[in-house]
Amino acid sequence: HSGARVKVIEADFYQVALPEDGFNAVCYWDGFGIGTDEEQRKLLWRIWSWLRPDGVALIDVYTPWHAAKSSGHGWQVGRARREYGFDGENCRWIDRWWLEETGESVE
Repeated sequence: HSGARVKVIEADFYQVALPEDGFNAVCYWDGFGIGTDEEQRKLLWRIWSWLRPDGVALIDVYTPWHAAKSSGHGWQVGRARREYGFDGENCRWIDRWWLEETGESVE
């Protein structure tokens, strides 16, 4: 579609406040399927609330074994460093960012 636009919002899906006019599509990568059933239900309801009536959700589903296997892996993004961890007790993927030269956490 000519003139189509994409708006990228990187934020905590459990806390972000988004515009009320809704989106044509919502994409979620890196984490659905990790956490409690209640957390996943909350996330699905939030995604649904952000969509326009004819909108679609694209959800990338990971399994706990994949998250556990990725623990300790990471990469550099500009001056920031990213590393995955895994909390097996709560079945959560931990995503940690910090500034390489200072060790200070970044959001």
